Parts: sequence; C-alpha cells; structure tokens
Amino acid sequence: MQYDEIMQATMLLCCHFNKNEVKNFKPLSGLEYSRLAQWLYQNKWSPADLLSQTDEILTEWDDPKGKITAERIKQLLGRGVSMSFALEKWTKQGIWVISRVSEFYPKAIKKHLGEQRPPILFGLGNQQLLNQAGLGFVGSRSISENDEVFAADKAKQAVEEGYTIISGASVTGRYFCSALRTLQIIVHRGADHAEHPNGPDRKSHCDFYKRQDFFNCNNGRICHFARNRKP
Repeated sequence: MQYDEIMQATMLLCCHFNKNEVKNFKPLSGLEYSRLAQWLYQNKWSPADLLSQTDEILTEWDDPKGKITAERIKQLLGRGVSMSFALEKWTKQGIWVISRVSEFYPKAIKKHLGEQRPPILFGLGNQQLLNQAGLGFVGSRSISENDEVFAADKAKQAVEEGYTIISGASVTGRYFCSALRTLQIIVHRGADHAEHPNGPDRKSHCDFYKRQDFFNCNNGRICHFARNRKP
C-alpha cells in the first residue's frame, strides 16, 4: 500500500516503530500533534512540508508548551528506514493504517476525544466496522472459564442482532489473548472465516497492541481496540 507524504510525516511524528529508538524522543501524543498541525496549517504549511523544508519550518516553530522541540521533531522525522521496515512487516501481517482524515476513522473517537484523538490508527480486517453500531466488552484481566463462556455467549447474541463487538485490549498476558481468540472463534462459527496467511499470531497481536492504537476487525462483526501504550 502506498502512503502519501502527509500520511508518512504523520506516522513518523506519531508512531512507534521499535522500542529502542524512542527512549530519548517519544512520538507525539494526539494533543501534541494537533497543536503542531494547527500551527502548520495556520502558516500555510502541511505536515508533508516537514519532510522537505524541515529547517525552514522549525526555525519559526516555537511550542507554547515547550515540549515539542525542534530536536525532537528532527529525531522523529529521521526514522524513515525504521518506518519502511515496519510498514513492510505490517503489510505482510495484513495490518492497515489510517489517519484522522480517512473516511473510516471512527466518528465516535473524533466526537469524544476531539484534539486528543490518535492521529494514526492501526487495524486488521473490515474497516467499515469502525463506524457501525457496537457493544463494548470490558472485563477482568484474569478470567475464569465461566466468565469466558458468558462473554462469548453474549458476544454471539449481540452479533446475531446486528451489533459489532468492541472489546477492550487489556494486554497483560495470556488472559486477553485467550479471550480474544475465543471470541473470534465463537462469533465466526458457521461463517466463512479465513485469517490472513501471514497474519500475526497471538504473541504478535499482543506485542503490537502494547505500542499502537489498534483495531482488530477480522472478517466479521468483531472489533478489538487497544489504546497506544509505551513500548
């Protein structure tokens, strides 16, 4: 998949590509990116211009909060090689990437998070599910077999009534991964369901969830979401 320069600049500024390179300069938060993007547009620039006019733009930039320094921006923009490797890996795993301007970006997130909304979202599967009516499932990190059966039964019932299932991603180990897989199996039972041939296994899912704003919308009416966390 090809990404335009605005998308590339936004990913460089806001995404985690590997845990080693963000120890000194962490990616911009949603609110920080909004502050920078608004200033760029007010001055007739776009995020894409940072790729070709970095020094010219940064000589005029002065973050009122003092957190988005020119050095931080340069360090983040200099991760092009890391981004290329990450995008290649994500593409093989069937992971898509969308920005705030995408038609599939969840309207509910725009409404409720406003300028704090994630600049970039990642996911698997059917992006159209992101804006359909859904029910959220949130539970304990440590669940019993009865809890798992109950959750799966309610998920199945909701899906049969036309709702998308949205499960919070408490990525603390095997409990979430097990529940995620169980919900997928039960929700898709009796339906044509094929996982991406090079898709992430459970450990890959959980490792990725820890670092990105991620949706898993695998070929049915189930959508898992994890907020961005430190790598």
